[in-house]
Amino acid sequence: MGSEYEYITVAILENYTSEDYGAIDATYLTDVKVEAKITAAEQLINAFIGLSFSSPIPDGIVYATKDIAKRMIYVWMRENGMKMDKEKLLESRRPYLSDEIKEILDLYKSRKVVPIKLHHLYNNDPTVFI
Repeated sequence: MGSEYEYITVAILENYTSEDYGAIDATYLTDVKVEAKITAAEQLINAFIGLSFSSPIPDGIVYATKDIAKRMIYVWMRENGMKMDKEKLLESRRPYLSDEIKEILDLYKSRKVVPIKLHHLYNNDPTVFI
C-alpha cells in the first residue's frame, strides 16, 4: 500500500537506519505500522512548509522524511520500554523538526507574496495595496 504521500518507502527508511523493524518487533513494527509513521512524518513536513509534493520528490524532502520518521519510531520504542542503545535513546529525545531539518525545509517553504503599493499618481487612495 505505502504511505499517503509516498515520499519514501519502508525499505528506504530501513536502509537509512540500518534496521529491520519487523525483526525488532514483529507485532508493532510491521510494514503497515511503519508506513503510518512515514505518513505522519510526511504530514508534519507538509504542514510546516505549506504544500505537498508529487513525484519526483526533492532530495531535501526525502531526507527530512527519513529523519523524522526514524525519530518517530525511536520515540515509540522508548515510550513502549523497548531496549535501545544510547544513540537511539538520545535521538528519540531530539525534536522532530530539529534546526537542521527546519533549515532544509525552509528551502521548500511556501512563500507569501508581498503586496505592492501603487504610487499615489496611479491611485487616488495612497494606502491601497494590490
